[in-house]
Order: sequence, then structure tokens, then C-alpha cells
Amino acid sequence: MKRQNLILFLIILAVSSCIYYFFFQKEVKVHKLFTLLDPLSTGVDFINFIEDSKDQNILLYSNFYGGAGVGVGDFNNDGLQDLYFAGNLVADKLYINQGNFLFKDVTQEVGIQNDGGWSTGVTICDVNNDGNVDIYVSRELYDDRPEWRANLLYVNNGDGTFTESAKKYGISDTERTRHATFLDYNNDGYLDLFLLTQPPNPGTFSEYFGTMLLKPKYHLKLFKNTGNDFFEEVSKEAGIDATGFPNGVSSSDINNDGWIDLYVANDFHSPDFLFINNQDGTFTNTSKAAFSHFSYYSMGVDVADINNDALLDVFVVDMVSENNFRLKSNMSGMNPKSFWDVVESGGHYQYMYNALQLNNGNETFSDVAQLTGMSATDWSWSNLIADFDNDGYKDTYVTNGLLHDIRNTDADKKVNDFVIESAQKYINEHPNEGDVSIWDIMDLEKVISLIPSQPLKNYAFKNNGGLEFENKVESWGLTHESFSNGAAYADLDNDGDLDIVVNNINLPAFIYKNNSEETENAKLVFEKNQLFYNGTIEQTSKKIDPQGNSIFDTVEKEVLFIFTQQHARDKKLGPFIKVLQDAGVRFEEMRNGNLMIRKYSNLCIYSDQVSQDGAAYIYPEVTIQFAGVAPLGPDTLIRFIKVELGEIIEEPLELSNGDIE
Repeated sequence: MKRQNLILFLIILAVSSCIYYFFFQKEVKVHKLFTLLDPLSTGVDFINFIEDSKDQNILLYSNFYGGAGVGVGDFNNDGLQDLYFAGNLVADKLYINQGNFLFKDVTQEVGIQNDGGWSTGVTICDVNNDGNVDIYVSRELYDDRPEWRANLLYVNNGDGTFTESAKKYGISDTERTRHATFLDYNNDGYLDLFLLTQPPNPGTFSEYFGTMLLKPKYHLKLFKNTGNDFFEEVSKEAGIDATGFPNGVSSSDINNDGWIDLYVANDFHSPDFLFINNQDGTFTNTSKAAFSHFSYYSMGVDVADINNDALLDVFVVDMVSENNFRLKSNMSGMNPKSFWDVVESGGHYQYMYNALQLNNGNETFSDVAQLTGMSATDWSWSNLIADFDNDGYKDTYVTNGLLHDIRNTDADKKVNDFVIESAQKYINEHPNEGDVSIWDIMDLEKVISLIPSQPLKNYAFKNNGGLEFENKVESWGLTHESFSNGAAYADLDNDGDLDIVVNNINLPAFIYKNNSEETENAKLVFEKNQLFYNGTIEQTSKKIDPQGNSIFDTVEKEVLFIFTQQHARDKKLGPFIKVLQDAGVRFEEMRNGNLMIRKYSNLCIYSDQVSQDGAAYIYPEVTIQFAGVAPLGPDTLIRFIKVELGEIIEEPLELSNGDIE
């Protein structure tokens, strides 16, 4: 069974109660695009609790802080998406969605087991074509316990329960599996299985440390679905039995030929693989011809059409920080000799940055990560590409953070010195002692305390079109620091926008509610008596524009608004907007310069920035002035409020008056 330190676990829970208060306190007046929901209200109390011990720790397994994934699927066919969290030292958990962001932990009653294994990836699909989604769990770590590394397949019985059936289906593989994906590689209507099987991932004190790891025995694996509730391995026949250090995989039709291909993100000096489907049951790795270079420490990968040109692009995340201090203290530099050694030994050009490979449509790709500003997202894990703000452009979300910064150069020296001193001290005090283990003479808790631990904010980038991306972590409400690993998106409340679920280490899992539906993309709502100086709307023929020219009339049951990106006192008032006041919900659109303006019938303002080609981009990263104008006259006063586009104001505001000078 999985070992847990009860006292520390209770401390984690106690700390978590403080975290709940800090992270999940309710916003009263202003809502961002996302709201982090309180686990006490959702019922999702999962915490992937990690603690170093003599039997398993970061010095034995370098991926000990790698975390685990989360899967989303409608397990009971009620139209609501449910959640499955993988646990490392803790048991996996399954939560049934009961609606309105309320979930119920049904792990034990539905047949999810806990045998002590280290779960990593979660893959959801209908393995046996019975109309019910099943759960496949990838497992790894324990070098001397292969039975704990056996992957699991929970077959959905269709009655709210599951039966673990991996061995029956022939896919209880006991190699170290980082993740998996199901795909119909031969277009026969059955989902086949591809495994990211790993070599050992040794820490400094592992017996595998310094040994040759890229051995054929650790090759990637492909299992063909026979259609009879059984899979057979076809890795060699399919030409896919390569060995690397795989961290992520995406199955998609990269070249638009109607056949599913595979992109594998490899860690360290092993280059990424692009397996193109030959349409005959085999694959060809075309990565060198397709890409001019790769990331070095490739972690997560997602494939999607990032620029709406009907071609699939590839986004791979690495481990480089955009913060200069962390960059210098935690990340190793690019050693020229090592770089060319990799190239000359048959590898490829690899750089320690994220790569956003834009599909050129001719079986080649161009890396535009630096151009988009998404090349550095620290020690990243999962990256998601999806349209989070419902503007028609796919955005990105990246999780990051490491429980302890094991590549910190100062800490590395301190740990090395401490180990040597501890060993020397033990020898001096026990000169006639026989064989002893390093764990008998070294204070592991002291060693771990020497390694910095810094939770980080995850990243979110808004796609503005034209390969322009903005970091929106602040304005979208995703500022919570954590050690985040696996992530998934889904519409958990069926309101038409995508929510985000994140599996964290030593913190409650994040469930971010997407507020796009209620905010209607940056809608600002004002009451009449909050907005107008005299609280009334009168008929007037007064006309004015920023240059003093006449442009619009106000008439009965219409209200005139001023939009500007400058302070109202700067006389740069920008375009005017007429907003109808009647009871309907229709709107009209107008364009003025680079703004698209909508006239709402409910006194709501909605404005998007618009590119030269007329495409709308919402939530621009600018602070703008919204001002309401009373019936114009010599003594007209302007009420204005400074607010970031993307926020929704729900409660009455105390607005100040000001003159236009």
C-alpha cells in the first residue's frame, strides 16, 4: 500500500485550509475570465501529496517531482464531464460531476484500486466501442517493483462501476510508462494504444546513474486493437520501436492525409520524433526533415491549428525561465561541445527553449516561439491549446513548477559538500563499521532542505491573431502560485466555455471556472443612475467628436458613451458608441479605427480590438477609460472609471466626477 506520513498529511490539510482562504476567497466586485473555485464547495479535495523518504526520493529518481495527470470524461453518460486524478504516493481518485461545479468522490464504490503503484498519465477513451468511456492509467518509477509499474485499464461496465482489465486486454505493460494515447492508426474503426515507455530515470544515488539508458529494451510501444477485447504489440512491425526519453505525445493527422500521425516529445539529448503514418500499418520518423531544430528538454506537447490556416501546428514546452535570476541559478547553459556532440552522433539541433512549430503546408515547420513571446515558461509540464475566451482563436495554457529546484547550482554544491562531510564524519566515528548504505549516514531531510522550493504561476497566453500572443495570467485570474503538472480543459458546467482542471503537488487540485458566458467577452454593465450626472436621459441634438466635429445625435431612448484608451482629461476621447436602451437583447456593430463597437440594447458596452483584416480580438492588454456622458451642455460633467478590459463589474460603483479641460 502507498505510504503516507499521517502527521505531515494533517499538516498539509491544515496548511490547505489557509490556502483555501488565500486562493479561493470570493471576488465581490470584479471577475476575471477565470475564477478558482474553492475545493470545499466543489467537493474535489484531491492533493497529490509528495514526501521524500529513504525508499523513494529525488536522489533515487530524478522524476520524483514530475507529478501526475488528470483525465476528463462522462463516465456515467449523464451529459456532465467527470474527473479522474492520478496520484503518485497517494491513491487515484474519481469524481462524478453532479452539476453546478459540485463533484462527488466515488473512487471506492466504483472499483478504482490502490495497490501502491505510482500513477502518472491518465487517458480517457472508449476502448471496446461499447459507448462507455474507459480509463487507462500509465505508471512508472519503482525500479525494483515491476508489478507496481503495471499499467491499468478500467473498463466501464455501464452501470457506474469499472473493472480493472489491463491484463485481460494484453496491455498491463510493466515498463516505465510516462503517458499513453489511443489512436486508430490503421483506420479499422478500433482504437489502438501507443505507450511512452521510458528507460530508468535515475537520480544521483540510483544504481542506474551513469549507465547507458538508451537501450532497445526500453523502446516505445504500439499495441494493435484486434477488436476482440485484446491488443497485440506491433511496435517493430510498425517501425515505431525507437528508444528515447519520452515525456509527451500527441496523436493527430499532421499532414492532412486522413491517417493519424504521432509526435513524441523527448527529454535530454534524444531528439523529438515525428512518426508519419504510411497508410500501410507502418510509420516513418521524418523529424529531421520536417524541423530545423527542437527543444532540448522537451516536456509537454500539444498539436492544434494555432493560426486558423487549416494546418496543424506543434507546441512543445521546455524548462527555461523568463526570469534572469532563475535562468542563471537553475538552468544549465548551452554547452557548445555537448551541442555538437549530439548533432554529430546522429541527433539534431536542440535548444533549451519552447518551440512553436508552425506548419508550412509542405511537410516542413518553422519555429515561431520567440516571435510569439511563448519561448520561456520555466519548468513546464502540460501545455494546452484551446480557445478559452471564445473569440475564434486558440489560446495556450502552460503548467509549471518543481517541488524543489534540483538544478539549482548553489544547492547542488551545498548538497555535494553536505554528503561528503556526512560520509567523512560517519567514517571517523565508526572506523570499523562494515558495509553501510548512504541512507544510513545521510540526513535526507537536511539534504532536501538545502534545495530551494519556489511555487510558480502557470502561464496563459491569449491569441490575438497574426501570431501575436499576450501573457494574460494576471488579467485572466490565473495568478495562483503552485507546483502544477497535469492539466485538462472541458466544459464542466455546459455553459459553452472551457474550464481548466490542474493536478498539483502538495496543493489541492485547481478547478478554474471560465466566466466567458456571464461576462460575454469583457462586458461592462452600468445602471443609469450610476452613469449619468443628472440621472436622466433627455433628448438632445448636441453633436461632438474628439476634434469638435459633429458625428452622432442622441435621441430619446438612446444613450451616448465615450470610449478612449487615454485618460478623459487628455481630450483624446476616442470613438463614440450609441447603446440602445429598450428591452431587447439585440446589438449592432460599428467600426471606428481599430475598434469594433457593439451597440447593446441593455446598456452594456462590448468592445474588441480589430485587426486590419477585420478579425476580432478580445481582452486586449490595455487599460482604457470608459466614460458616460450626460445630455451635453456648457456645464456637462463626465463620470469615468478606469477598468481593465476583461473585467465585469457586478455591484454599484462609486464613480467620481471630472471636467474635460
